[in-house]
Amino acid sequence: LGMDLNFETALTHFEKAKDKTSKNFDMYSSREEGCPVDVFYHLGRCYHLSEKYDKAKEFYNKFIEVSYKESELIEEAQLRITQCDIAKELTAKPVDVKINSLEHINTENGEYSSFLSLDGKALYLTSRRPWENDETENMRDFMLNQYPEDIYVSLMDNNKNWGEVKRLEMCKPNLNEASVSFSSDEREVFLYDDSTGFGDIFISEYVGREYKTPTPVSNEGVNTEEGWETHLIKSPDGNTIYFVSDREGGYGKRDIWFIEKTNGAWGEPKNMGPMVNSKYDEDSPYIGLDKNTLYFASNGEKSMGEFDIFSISKDENGMWLEPTNLGYPINSPGDDLFYSTNYTKSSAILTLVRKGGKGNKDVYQI
Repeated sequence: LGMDLNFETALTHFEKAKDKTSKNFDMYSSREEGCPVDVFYHLGRCYHLSEKYDKAKEFYNKFIEVSYKESELIEEAQLRITQCDIAKELTAKPVDVKINSLEHINTENGEYSSFLSLDGKALYLTSRRPWENDETENMRDFMLNQYPEDIYVSLMDNNKNWGEVKRLEMCKPNLNEASVSFSSDEREVFLYDDSTGFGDIFISEYVGREYKTPTPVSNEGVNTEEGWETHLIKSPDGNTIYFVSDREGGYGKRDIWFIEKTNGAWGEPKNMGPMVNSKYDEDSPYIGLDKNTLYFASNGEKSMGEFDIFSISKDENGMWLEPTNLGYPINSPGDDLFYSTNYTKSSAILTLVRKGGKGNKDVYQI
């Protein structure tokens, strides 16, 4: 976590530690003065996040060379080397976009799970910022000392500037409320909640001018007791639900699944298949008015590092084609997630981990 928050500071410490590595490092000995060879992998990560890809590959290869062959990090290092090559290729041919951090919205507490309304006039996000009057001061978690999660909205004014963020009234000071998406009419908000199963998707409906207390989504097959469900979005026509789960029957870790409505009845969940899902993690699916194009995040072999945002389209027969990395500078060697657009696709909102950001994750506009 510390390296993700400040990999540039971590880099100076790892550089000092690399000269004291020991393959026989004993983490349980009070007299141990060396450090494990894993430091070479972490040095590679720091240089990777710093966009110094050749230097990163040097340390990843050094780690593979000197580590024990049963180390779980060897496969990680090999993936990172592939990602460095992807990063060099994409950085050499940047896409023509304007990308800006929403400075007056982002804070050091982290802003993420960004979601743009179809009309482009409402920006929703999740943040761990403190409440007014110190109401959440005693609600911080014991491990990371973070404030609870709450859902906020910023509205665009007549000059096309984002206004001050306001917390949704459904939020409670002692609970985590983390939105993942909204329905196209903004009358349903979907949330991630880890109080049931291994983490499930909940829904809050806007009734009587307020969002009601969230409850688990009623669609059978979305939430499971043994699986981890992290994201869900409903298509604008209301007939397809895309969601994320690490349940059995997938292609890797977290996969994207879907459920379709036919003649008013929801069918069984189906996996999106190997064009979308890999042996790594896929997350944050998004679909707008163009129901033939799906956006999603993947941290696999075609990413620059961590999660990158991809798009995938259907051919004339309704079959999904090869996914496309959205390219640099939309993607980076850090996490790039929660991509959503307005209906004209002239503007997009996403959550990024970037050098110079205020928090670990910040909201940006393309």
